[in-house]
Amino acid sequence: MYGSRFKPAFTAVLLTAALVFSTLCAPAVSATSASSAAQAPIPVQVDWKQETGKVTDFMYGLNGFNTFDPNVAGNELYNRNLDYMNPGLLRLHSWEMMGDSKSTRNGWIDTANKQWDSAKIKQALSGLSRNHPTLVINIPGWPDWMDTDDDGYLDNDQVEAYAAFSADLVRIVNVEHKFKVKYWEPTNERDDPYYVHLYNKQEPDRLDELIHIYNVTAKAMKAVDPDIQTGGLAFARGDLYDQVRRFVQGSINEGTLDFLSYHFYASGDLGQSDEYIYDRVNPKDASVNSLAKHTKDIRAIVDQASPKRHIPIWMDEYNVSWSWTNNDPRMSNHKGAVFDAISMIYAQRSGADGTMAWNEYDGVYGKMSGGDFAFRPSAHVYQLLNNYFTGDTVLALSADESKVVSYAVKDKKSQVDSLMIINRSGDVQLVQPAFLGMKKHRGSIQRHQISEAGYAITSTEWSEANGRTLAVPAHSVTVWTDSSKVPSLAPPPLKPPVAPPGTGEGDPGAITNLSGRVTGSSEVDMSSEGSLDWIVWGADPANPAAATRKNQAQQQFSDVQRIGDGHTYAYTPQWWGTHNASWTDGQPAERAAAEKASAAIVAEGTGSGFTFTVPADPEVKQLKVYLGVMGAKGVLTAQLSDGSAPDYVTSYEDSSTEVINSSGGATAKAVVIHFKANSPGQTLKISYVMNYNHWGNSLWLQGATLSIPDRVPPEAPGGLAEMTKPASDAAAISWGEAVDHVGVTGYIIYKDGSYAGWVSAPTRTYYLHDLAPNRSYTITVKAMDAAGNVSPASTSLTLTTAPK
Repeated sequence: MYGSRFKPAFTAVLLTAALVFSTLCAPAVSATSASSAAQAPIPVQVDWKQETGKVTDFMYGLNGFNTFDPNVAGNELYNRNLDYMNPGLLRLHSWEMMGDSKSTRNGWIDTANKQWDSAKIKQALSGLSRNHPTLVINIPGWPDWMDTDDDGYLDNDQVEAYAAFSADLVRIVNVEHKFKVKYWEPTNERDDPYYVHLYNKQEPDRLDELIHIYNVTAKAMKAVDPDIQTGGLAFARGDLYDQVRRFVQGSINEGTLDFLSYHFYASGDLGQSDEYIYDRVNPKDASVNSLAKHTKDIRAIVDQASPKRHIPIWMDEYNVSWSWTNNDPRMSNHKGAVFDAISMIYAQRSGADGTMAWNEYDGVYGKMSGGDFAFRPSAHVYQLLNNYFTGDTVLALSADESKVVSYAVKDKKSQVDSLMIINRSGDVQLVQPAFLGMKKHRGSIQRHQISEAGYAITSTEWSEANGRTLAVPAHSVTVWTDSSKVPSLAPPPLKPPVAPPGTGEGDPGAITNLSGRVTGSSEVDMSSEGSLDWIVWGADPANPAAATRKNQAQQQFSDVQRIGDGHTYAYTPQWWGTHNASWTDGQPAERAAAEKASAAIVAEGTGSGFTFTVPADPEVKQLKVYLGVMGAKGVLTAQLSDGSAPDYVTSYEDSSTEVINSSGGATAKAVVIHFKANSPGQTLKISYVMNYNHWGNSLWLQGATLSIPDRVPPEAPGGLAEMTKPASDAAAISWGEAVDHVGVTGYIIYKDGSYAGWVSAPTRTYYLHDLAPNRSYTITVKAMDAAGNVSPASTSLTLTTAPK
């Protein structure tokens, strides 16, 4: 009803606004880096009279991955939190649905009798809150007995059987139990076997078979309940437009295409930058493959085929990563809130009629975390959009959408205006909104903000967001609304700041007895780096324990030992993704970097790996271990023999960037460990083990260096200043770049002498949350380097917050 009809007007407005910005706001476009002390604000124009489209709560939907389980669907806390997010659409989808209802938690099939389990289905759907949103039920594929050769394709003689089986679910849900579910999807991502895999192999596709299956099934379902609507194909690859066109052409005249659905995931690589992930939604170059481009192109395909009848398009799955085994931490932190917000906004702008994020509740993707139903930051985005952003979208144009995205909606019926500002950069940004055509408002309004610190609601006035220079935190979502509606649940207190990695809690920056971090690396000069000792494994294919060592009498590295029963071997040619190592003081030989010395020892199988030791004493040392994985996860553990510090363990829960994980090809990493013991004669034991196999089943250990770490601290940062006038509850600061002879890795911020937070270099901006109104604070900043050295404090800055 509202998808592409408003797109031409919005495009015209954008062109006009762009001309205005290019003449009036040129200094902002050419402003200095956000990390500089003299950042210029980014103008944001909001014209409340210039309507660009309409948006309903269908735009802010979710997938219900766990709604098939009556124990979850009927859980009071689950329903309370689902009601809080208030999604307009809830798409019930899980491949586990096709499992046995007795043995599978989410299974809905009585496999012994080859029929749906009507009682369990009723129990699950009855358990959902009475305030549940409009439901979409997806039947992902066919049961196992309809694919007897297990080739991923429905057996040719089972098309009518699958159609009847799907129609029977409609009968159970809508006729027998009267749940009146309107929207149905007969398959999920079946374009993968029927088109995508064959397309990639340059073989003839079988898409016409899938279209036939869809049409026969949809007609059978509609015969049971003529009031339902059917859609598909829930494309895994909606960017392959040939299959989209053919599906539309093959179903549009069959009476089966009531909506078209497609999916979008930004990446499967944990190593991709935040900027890359956000650019997969809205890149600077509109011709680059992205969520926005795919949505516009699919909208155009559907409109061309159906110029008189509007067929909705739904992006009914999306998230940061397509690999659940990667467990990308951005899907569970504040950066996921930014990603979800811009995904829904650009889908709407590009012509989508609805979106449904993957998913509502699980341990990896969920807006509620698995087990305890606790909210992740993205949950608050859905609450905000569903509560305050339905109605007429109006022009909201940022001068630099690579940093700041704006979105404004007015609800004429309730006379509510709402503005969202999203900072999709890693720096604090200054923004300067300017309103046109806004009706006069009096009194206080609500300001909501989601950031690394958490979710906070405060009272303010529209004058705060109109014509003033505002600071918004890095990776944040900020909303101003004059709605009287408040969230159904109060936000929890803001989180305390997390100490920098490798530092002590009481004295941030101080070296502890044992700390570490995971980094990337591709080249290493073993002789230069390993001043105390070094070792490279894999010298002899017949002997995995053989190694090339530093040519010296007293060797620090023990012989490597195998862990587990898996197959181990040495690999002397270049192993995929290993580091290029060189040396000049080796025994038995020298090796130049140009020779790409990439030998390694390899272990295969979960629980398999290697262990070795180095001496430890009261002098701080640095151990750097070069390793990697192929289609697997690895975990490294460092343990001091005197127990003077907790073990250092690289993350395997993927809750940070310190993870050794590759679900794709090979990934090489370096683990940097600083350590000391409380007495001489101790050892540091290193164990490196595969703890998860995606598919590649391999990890490798290549080499290690031992040295005395850098103990020279950076110089104190200069130029500490306010970025703009402080608010009553927050302030933004910036400072100049500190100098270090090796390199600054981050900055530590102090408030009234106490630790307040930190940022990684090159960021040199910080947003101070949860301040008291009309109060003065003394702020200082210190620089730190990779070795944990901390600079003297900067010259102090006294800032005073505004009155309430």
